[in-house]
Formats: sequence, structure tokens, C-alpha cells
Amino acid sequence: MKYNLKSILLFTFFVISLPFFNDAKSYFRIPFFKIDKIFVVYVLMFSLSFTFFFSLLPFLIFRDYSVDKIENYTNYGILKVLLVSPLLEELIFRGSLLPLLIKTESPKKAILLSSLGFSLAHYLSGSSLFAAFVLGVFLAYVYLKTESVFLCFIAHALNNFLALVFSPFLISTLKIKETSCYLLTIIIMSSIIMLFSSFKIYKQNKN
Repeated sequence: MKYNLKSILLFTFFVISLPFFNDAKSYFRIPFFKIDKIFVVYVLMFSLSFTFFFSLLPFLIFRDYSVDKIENYTNYGILKVLLVSPLLEELIFRGSLLPLLIKTESPKKAILLSSLGFSLAHYLSGSSLFAAFVLGVFLAYVYLKTESVFLCFIAHALNNFLALVFSPFLISTLKIKETSCYLLTIIIMSSIIMLFSSFKIYKQNKN
């Protein structure tokens, strides 16, 4: 029921936000040639480390290895998680809401407000409110630095793919080892990479 409610709200927000899209055609152009390639690498590094950190930390703390595996999804469910939801969410929260807020609010406030909406939408489907908020802040900042919804979509889709496919596999493997040492090592490495890439992204000049 929660997931259906999220789907209905996302579709409603998408329809409402259509008139506010700013130069919608540019959202679907591949803009990598206009963006510093190193910046793109840092964005992907953050996405990887973010997913590992927030996927594995609860299992280290609560020692609960039950995960929502890809086998539990229908073909449509997989397509929705990996492509449809990231695309709609990026068009709504980064493509429409964030540029709209920027017109009347400061960049920091616009980032926070759009990220709050993003996190609340994910909370309806049972996701972590804090993790979704952090991801929302990151993606909003990337959009303001690059004006590229496409890059935000790639980072978002990568995050969903890792959370749905790779993290459950990794957790199952670590369970066999029956030790938290592997989890702790990956979490520490992920946090270091996440902080490092965040710092590098912050230092990058807007192209």
C-alpha cells in the first residue's frame, strides 16, 4: 500500500510539475562532453560509496541479514526501480522543483526543501528517511553545479541498481563468513570514499 501511494504521488507531482520544466529538451541530451570528466568520476564514486555505506551499516548494527532481493520483484518492478522511478524522480525533484525554488529561495534553502520532498516520497515506500535526504542533497547539488538532470539520473539509477542487485549479494556472502569484520572494513572504506568524493565535488568549479 505504501509503495502504491508513492507511485500515485510521484505521478501526480510529475503531471503538476510539467509546466515548470525549464528547457525540457535539454534534460535528455547527453551532456558529458560539457562536464568535467573528473567531476563525473567523483559523482559516480559518491554513488557507489553511498549505496554501500547506507546498505551495509544497518546490517552491521542490527545483525539482520534479511534483504529485499531482486528475485522478489516482477519484471515490471525491476524496470520501475532501475529506470522509471529514477527518471520520474529526477524530472520532478531536480528538473522541476529545484529550479522553481531557486527562483524565490537561496540555493541552500532550495536544496534542503527539494531534498526534504525527495526523502518524504521515499519514506512512503519504506526507505530510510535520512539516507534519502542525504542522496537528495547530493543530487540537488550536482544539478546546480552541472544543470544536468541526465547526470543525476545516471547516479540515481546506479544507486538503485547497487541497492537492489549487488548489496543483497554482498550481504549474503558476508553472512556466510559469520563475521562483522568484512562489513566494518567495507563501511569504513565507503565512508572515506564518500567524504573524499564529496569534498572534490564541492571544490569543482561550475562548467
